[in-house]
Amino acid sequence: MAFEVYERTDFGAVEEARNVTVQADGMIVACGASGDDILDSHAAHDIALARYGPDGQLDPSFGVGGKVVVDLGAHSEVAEGVVALPDGHLLVAGSISGDHLGSADGDDFFVARFNVDGSLDRGFGKQGVAALDLGRSDDRAVAIAVQPDGAIVVAGRRPGRGGLQPGLARFTADGVVDIGFGVDGVFQSSFHRDTYLADVVVDSDGSLLLALNTWEYAYPWWTELSRA
Repeated sequence: MAFEVYERTDFGAVEEARNVTVQADGMIVACGASGDDILDSHAAHDIALARYGPDGQLDPSFGVGGKVVVDLGAHSEVAEGVVALPDGHLLVAGSISGDHLGSADGDDFFVARFNVDGSLDRGFGKQGVAALDLGRSDDRAVAIAVQPDGAIVVAGRRPGRGGLQPGLARFTADGVVDIGFGVDGVFQSSFHRDTYLADVVVDSDGSLLLALNTWEYAYPWWTELSRA
């Protein structure tokens, strides 16, 4: 069966896809959220994943009929980025409400790892999830990348004095905050006010290339961080 112009997948609630990746075997994985209105920061929603074959059909071996909805134990979670690992596992990054870490103050970064069949890999982090409060309310992770040694880098934004600041954190391959990166696992920047990260990729030498947006100057900034 040929791939249609688009494939529509209904999770039975309000859904929104945020990112997509292709696995080594050609399978296509999309991530996002399902539940109440995910544009409402106070609404309840969970991680949603869907996997399709190269022909665009849902993969019945993944989750239930090709779809996975996972509640990580917080009021709300949104998956914003997904990376396919060579062994078939999936790494998903996004934002999780602070009650997951015992705080009622805003959202935090999270990374979760999924097995080939779509189940949460309980051997990663704490029962499959690694979360980090970047120190202020309403942190938002939007991108994820993996360095050659398996270290996981998550990029996004966090509130700062006078506006937004870049949010960049690193976890080990096992889902532990890498305290050797920045300050306790969080990169501390000195960029202009209202500057935030839009994407991160790993260069061939392990360095991080970051795409930044700044409201003050109204055009993207690019920078590079040497590998810590």
